[in-house]
Amino acid sequence: MINELKSKLTKKNIFATILFSAIILVFVFFGFQAGGPGMVGYAARVNSKTISLRDLQMASERLAQFYSSFMGGQQANNEMFQMQIRSSALNQLIQREVLLQGAKKAGFTASDLEIAEFIRGVPQFQKDGIFQRSIYQSFIEQQGLSTSKFEEQIRDDIILNRVQSVVNLGLEPFQAEVAKLAKLKEKTITLDYVNIKNINFDKMVSVGDSEVQQFLENKDNQLKVQLEFGNNKEIYKDKTLESVQSEIAKKIIRDEKSEKLLSQMEQAAQNLAEVETLLKKYGASWSKTTAVTLDADAIPEIGASDRLQAELGKLEKPGQHVPEVIRTSQGDFLVKLRSIDTKKTNTAEISGLDEQIRGQRVNELMMKWSDQLAKDATIVRNESLFTRQ
Repeated sequence: MINELKSKLTKKNIFATILFSAIILVFVFFGFQAGGPGMVGYAARVNSKTISLRDLQMASERLAQFYSSFMGGQQANNEMFQMQIRSSALNQLIQREVLLQGAKKAGFTASDLEIAEFIRGVPQFQKDGIFQRSIYQSFIEQQGLSTSKFEEQIRDDIILNRVQSVVNLGLEPFQAEVAKLAKLKEKTITLDYVNIKNINFDKMVSVGDSEVQQFLENKDNQLKVQLEFGNNKEIYKDKTLESVQSEIAKKIIRDEKSEKLLSQMEQAAQNLAEVETLLKKYGASWSKTTAVTLDADAIPEIGASDRLQAELGKLEKPGQHVPEVIRTSQGDFLVKLRSIDTKKTNTAEISGLDEQIRGQRVNELMMKWSDQLAKDATIVRNESLFTRQ
C-alpha cells in the first residue's frame, strides 16, 4: 500500500487531485523549502482545528510554484495573482481538513508502523538506498516542525490516500467513456479569460458622509455594522464599536455598490459585445491561458469546473465565448476561445485513459463528500487576509 501511494505521487495527479494529495510529501519530492517557524496567527478554522498562517504560506507557495511551471513565472509578482493563489490555497486546505475530519470520524486510520515504513521509503531520506535518520532530522528542522507534528501530517496524508483507494474500488470505466475521452484528447485549446473578482470595483464607487449617516439611521443597517464588528475582532481589536461604526458602514456601502457592478457584469455575460464594453469601462483586459487538451481536469489559470468543460465542448471557432460566468475555487471567470488545434491521439495516450477516468470519478465523489461534510462543519476564514490594503 505505502509503495503504491508513493508511486502515484506524480506532478500530473497532484494537480488533478490537489485537494487530497499529500501536502508534506509534495515538499519532499519537489524539494520545497519552508518559510521558517516564525509565522503566527490563523488562516481559517474548521470546527476545532486551526489552519495556521504558516500552513497557508506553504500551500500558497506550492501552488504558485506549480502554476509557474505552466506560465513561466510571468505573474509571480502580480498582486491580484498572488491573492487569487492565496485564496485558492486556503480553500484547498479547508476542503482537505473537512475531508480528513470526516475520514477519521468514519474510522479511517494509519498506524505508527505505516508512518515509519513510509518515511524510511522516501528516497530523499536515504543514502545509498538506506534510511539516514540524520538526513530526516535535518529536513524536519528545516521545515520548522517537531517530529511528532511532521509524522502526524504524514498520518493524515496516508488516511486521505486510503480513502481515495477505497473510493476507487469498482470504478471500472465503460469503453464508450474511453472513446469519448480519446476524442477530447485530440483537441488542444487556448482561452482568453477575465477573473471578474480581480476587477477593483471599489475604485469605481464613492461613499459620502451623508450616505453613511443615512445608512446608520436604519436599525437593520446598525445590526449589519454590529455583526461586521463582531466577526472581525482581530481587525478591530482595541477599538470600540462607536469609534469604528462609520468606517464599517462605509465599507458595507462600498461592498454593496461593488456587488451591484459585479452583478451587472454577470448579467452581461450572455452578450460578448456587452462584455467587451464593460471590460473597457472597468479598465480590465483579457489574459491568455496555458494550452490544454479538452480532457484536462483543470485549466491552471482558471481551475476545475465541470460546467466549463461542458461549455468548452460547444466552442468551435476562435472568438466564441462561454455565455455565462464560470465559478471555480479560484474566482469567477469570463471565458472565450482563443485558439483550437486538432491532432490524432496516439496509442500511448489511449493506454492510460482508464486510469484517468477512474481518477476523475474519485475526484468527483470526494468533492461531493467534501461538500456534504462542509454543510455540517463550522468553517471560519480569516477574510482580512484577502482585503486590499
